[in-house]
Amino acid sequence: MSMALAALGAAQAPASAGAWGLGKGDNPDMALVIAGGTGRTTTLHAEERDFGRLWRLLSPRYTGTERVPEAWTHGRFPEVRVTVIWGLTGVGGWPQTSRAPGGDVAVERQDQLFLTPDGTLWVRSDPSPDVVDDDIRWHRAPSVMFGQLAQEGRLFGSRPAAVAAVAEPDAV
Repeated sequence: MSMALAALGAAQAPASAGAWGLGKGDNPDMALVIAGGTGRTTTLHAEERDFGRLWRLLSPRYTGTERVPEAWTHGRFPEVRVTVIWGLTGVGGWPQTSRAPGGDVAVERQDQLFLTPDGTLWVRSDPSPDVVDDDIRWHRAPSVMFGQLAQEGRLFGSRPAAVAAVAEPDAV
């Protein structure tokens, strides 16, 4: 399992992202999480436990890509479970904006999580969402981390049956 996670660019991380130095330097230190189905928005910061879990689930520093069904490349993919916009706080200011330096947020990346009917989790990444291009990358995500986040129910919106299918695969 850890070899598979390493191959996907995910590391086994401690309970919080801050313990690994995430959110320092050029790493995003904020995540704007938009739940699929409900549109509910949650903001997480690097020192929060769920930020670290989300980081391990989506692997936002992973730059590779995996082949997906042809229909997905044309926008016909499963329902989006969650959209995450990763941001780096403490940037900008004069002369780019009218605010003091350090008060803006740079958008670093957008990730979307999909759950296929067979229970496989996929991440669709746009490494530069502020640039109109076709640089979209796909990779699988670890279901264990999704299960931990889904149990609390605050990030992924509705559809408890789909969440249960991933959190407890033997129960279905």
